[in-house]
Order: sequence, then structure tokens, then C-alpha cells
Amino acid sequence: MASSNTSALSIPVFNGENYQVWAVKMKAYLRGLGLWQWVETKRQVQPLGNNPTLNQIRAQEEEEAKAPRALSYIHAAVLEPIFTRIMACETPKEAWDKLKEMYLGSDRTRQMQILNLKRQFEVLRMKDNEFIKEYVDRLMEIVNKIRLLGEDLTDQRVVEKVLVSLPERFESKVSSLEDSKDLTKISLAELVHAFQAQEQRRSMRQEESNEEAFLALQKRKASQGREKKQFGEKKDKEKNEAKEGKVVARRDILHVLTARNKVIQRIFVGEQGQQAQMAENQQQQEQLFIVTSHATSSCTETWLIDSGCTNHMTPELSCFKELDQSYKSKVKIGNGDLVDVKGKGVVAVETPTDDKTRMCWVFFMKQKSEVAGVFKNFKALVENQANSSIKVIRSDNGTEYTSDKFDRFCVEAGIVHQLTVTYSPQQNGVSERKNRTIMEMTRCLLFEKKMPKCFWAEAVNIVVYLLNRLPTKAVKNKTSFEAWYGVKPVVEHLKVFGSLCYTHVPDVKRDKLDYKAEMGIFLGYSSTSKGYRVFNLKTKKIMVSRDIKVDEAAVWNWEKNEIEVEDVDQLG
Repeated sequence: MASSNTSALSIPVFNGENYQVWAVKMKAYLRGLGLWQWVETKRQVQPLGNNPTLNQIRAQEEEEAKAPRALSYIHAAVLEPIFTRIMACETPKEAWDKLKEMYLGSDRTRQMQILNLKRQFEVLRMKDNEFIKEYVDRLMEIVNKIRLLGEDLTDQRVVEKVLVSLPERFESKVSSLEDSKDLTKISLAELVHAFQAQEQRRSMRQEESNEEAFLALQKRKASQGREKKQFGEKKDKEKNEAKEGKVVARRDILHVLTARNKVIQRIFVGEQGQQAQMAENQQQQEQLFIVTSHATSSCTETWLIDSGCTNHMTPELSCFKELDQSYKSKVKIGNGDLVDVKGKGVVAVETPTDDKTRMCWVFFMKQKSEVAGVFKNFKALVENQANSSIKVIRSDNGTEYTSDKFDRFCVEAGIVHQLTVTYSPQQNGVSERKNRTIMEMTRCLLFEKKMPKCFWAEAVNIVVYLLNRLPTKAVKNKTSFEAWYGVKPVVEHLKVFGSLCYTHVPDVKRDKLDYKAEMGIFLGYSSTSKGYRVFNLKTKKIMVSRDIKVDEAAVWNWEKNEIEVEDVDQLG
């Protein structure tokens, strides 16, 4: 009975593409017919014994017919051009292996296919205009192809991939899941359902706002229609008066607009220069949409937050750094009441984040693959200094940041890794501008003292050191160093990069008649000890010394290996 039901199903046909998918379907189809074992292994039918019964003879004939029947199903499941390649095969196993060899390839070929699919898996990112189900379908298509090739890819790894590749609009939901659930045990289906629920709520809010906008537009059109009708009636009246012999001066219309391009006043200017102002000075009221909550106790720190993030309101005068109390206005809030505005100013908001302080670190690596290890050390350093953990990082789409090792570390540490859109460096503008500033300052330092380019890393190091101790617009009246550490930086020890200097030779390393100092080039400040980094011109090595004398006016000639004397005429 099972065989008849299975044979009624349409046989999967292979057209030369997606062999792995067809192989899975065909395998299930043959299993339903009870023929797969004849394809999987080369079986031999046991011979009959002496004096067989009629049932034994029938069973023997049925077993002998299974191999030809399995071969016929394979023939029927492929198109004509493919059939010609397996028509010489005499057993179903031989035909199956032939197809597998032609379309799946050797072990080496499969490894290359797995590698390419893994690369697609790693670089895949959700698009901004894409739904979560569409993205997961694209992702699972790659995952299933990898699994069909025999590579194990766990559901947990797929969940991690989804979490680290979502766009910024899901960031709040990811943070909520991190706080409420164990992400190492959450299933992919549960994760998708959570994000779909968020998309549905957002879609409902958008539909409501669209309805409100449509109603407002219809109301505005109706108002404009009434205005045009009134204006047309007035023009007809003026024409009738002219026909009756009354003098009507030709007038131009001057519209007075607000910042939002709404007409609040019309002034008619006559030929003689007279002005007649119409009584259309309709006072326009700004509207403010707010989110409120009920509390059992009163609080003076209440803020009315504008939905456009342009104007906010507070009753506390002490919050303002600058306040213009001459500014007067009225604001209509959600319940229809009017709130008096008695001033407009600027408030100071402290945000304890690295993006706020503009504190910068620099690490030098031989290969980009070292990024994951360096970032792990950096995380331990800054979290210890700031006494808080890293929540979010943003980077470009470089392979060093999208590697499996880096993503796995971010997931394990609970860090949200945001990636900029391809060819959109402006999304990471703070870092991009910082990199440009560092490179421009590095170039200037090298050119100023005619330093060889081999010292570029030393120049970058001192540039970052100086930028952290220089004022920045991002931190008003503070340096990045002070904003990060809470103390003002010491600057008395600063020297000019690339200057000629003289390092003191300790007594234990010289005789009585030896030089007490050696010439070198000042390169910066040591990060591991309280000393200066100096390139020794004699030994050609970098050393750290506490006692140096710097000649900032001198320049070392690297071609002639001598001190360059400035031209006296040029100085005059």
C-alpha cells in the first residue's frame, strides 16, 4: 500500500542545477518505494535453496526486480541530456555515483564549495529595507547548502550570525533579548518571531501616522479651497465695482511666511505706496507630541520631549547653560492644552562614552588577522580604566572585523557589533575623521624634520599622544585625556618630534674618558615606562631614556649622516 501511494507522487526531476536539493528529494522518494538500499549499496540476491515454495519463488522474483526498478526511476528523474551520460550504467548504484561525481565533484571540489559558501555566510548582512523573514530565508538557503555538502553548521552559530548582522533599527530589541533571555539557548524560530513582532508593531504605528498625515493633508486642501473661493469672490466684486465707475488701484500681494512656510499675513501694496493690511493675522501655534507617564510623586526634572528632536521643554532654570528669556511663545501639547514658553537656551548633557570624550588609542600590527586578539586586550584595558563595559562598537566591513573569530568574541562578550553600509564611511564619521587627522599630522611631522618614512609608526604614536592632550570641540573646555581620566594632563615634558637630542650615558656603561652623552633622534614617549623614546644614531636602535637634552632647532641630515646647518641668509 505504501509503495502505491509513493508511486502516485510526482518524481523529482533533475535539470542539471541544484544537485544537492534534488539528491535529498530523490533519496526520500526511493526510500518511500523501498528501493534506496539497492542504490546505496551493491546488493546481491540470495539464491533459492532446494525445493523452494511458491512464496519463496515470488519473493525471489520481487527482490531481483528491485534493482532494475530503482534504475528506471533514476532514468525517469533526469532530463534527456543527463540521461545520455548514465545510460550505459547497469546498476542503480553505478548511475547514482556517476551523477554524484559529475555534479557534486571530488572531495577537494566540495571543500572549495564549502569555503565559498562560508565566505557568503560571513559577509551576508540584512538590508535596511528588508524584512527579517526575507533575510533569514536568504541566510538559511546558504546554511542548507553548506549542510548538504556534509559540513556541520549548528543552529546556535546561525542565531549568532543573525544577531550580529542586523541593522541598527533592531538594536533595542537585541539589547532587550540579551537582558531577558539566554542567547546561547534561544532557537532561531523564537528569535525570528520576536523580531517579526517588533516589525508588526512598527508597521502598525507607521500606518497610524500615515492616516493622520493623510487626514491633515485633506484638511489643509479643504482650507486652501475655501481661501481660493473667498479670494475669487473678492476679485469678482472688484471687477463689478470697476464696471460701475469706481476707481480700483492695481495691487500686488506680499505673503509673510513662517519658518514652516505657512501664510500668516497678507499685505496688499497699492500703486501710490499705500498699504492695506488684511485681518488675516491668524496666530499659528507650534505643536508638540509627547510621551507621558503617571507617577505617584511630583518631580521638577520633567521634560517635554519633541518628537522631531528639535525643541525640548523643562521647568528647571538651573539646567540651562545659556538662556534667552526674551523669547516668548506657546506650545500645544497632546491633550490640547497650551504651555507658555518663557525662554529658549542651551543645556549641557554629559554622556560617559568614548565617542563623547574622543579618547583615542593606537595599536600596530603586522597582519590584519591580529585584530581580534588586539581588540580583546583593548577591551580589558578600557573596561578596567573606565570601570564600565563596552556595549556597542562600530566598524567598516573589512575582513578583519567580519571574521568568524571576531564575531564570536563579540557575541561571547555581549557586544553589539555595528557595521557601516558598504561605501558609506560617513556612517562612522568620528573614526574616519580621526584617521584623516592622524595621517595629516603624521605627514607634517615627518616633513618638518625631514624624517625617513620608516619612522611613520613612531610619528603616528606621538600624534595620538598629542591629540589626546589637545582641546577638541567635542569636549568643551576639556581635553580628551581629562574627560577620560578626570585629571588635567601634564604638558611640561612635551618635545618636538624628530629633533636632535643627547641622551645621558649611565656611569656603569662608560669609562672616565668616554662621552657622557650620545646623539639620537627624539621619537616620542614610552607607554610602558616613564621615559623618552630615542633612536640612537650610533647603534641604530630605539632606546628609552629618562635624561635627554633636546635641540629642537637642529635637523639631522639622513643622507650625509651629519647635523644640517641652516642658511644664515635665509634666517636674515
